[in-house]
Amino acid sequence: MPRSAESFVSTLKAQGYSQFVGVPCSYLTPLIDYLIDRQPASYIPVNNEGEAVAYAVGTEIAGVNSVVFMQNSGLGNAWNPLVSLAYPLRSPFLILCTWRGRPGEPDEPQHELMGQITLPIFSSTPIPARVLGD
Repeated sequence: MPRSAESFVSTLKAQGYSQFVGVPCSYLTPLIDYLIDRQPASYIPVNNEGEAVAYAVGTEIAGVNSVVFMQNSGLGNAWNPLVSLAYPLRSPFLILCTWRGRPGEPDEPQHELMGQITLPIFSSTPIPARVLGD
């Protein structure tokens, strides 16, 4: 069990996040494995990214802060619930979005275009976004 996943979850929990909901991404394997093995009640796997966003909005209404995780290829699926549900309700939750196809990083060809447009997608809205280090 990677210590970095444990530290990451502990840091988020210290900030008030108690639910982790999302669609698996191989980049997030240590995080997902940690949640499954050590904190299964905190992890809600879902079928698609839009469902993850809707779940996070629902938990926020119930007074629970969630972290939504997804691969950037799922942004298209998440976009409608983000801009038509979460944003109008000003529902605060954290999105952890991996960046497949990041320019200058080797990856599979299907991730190339989405990698190029990931930051512009986030920049096109008032939803704040930050790039985390490795």
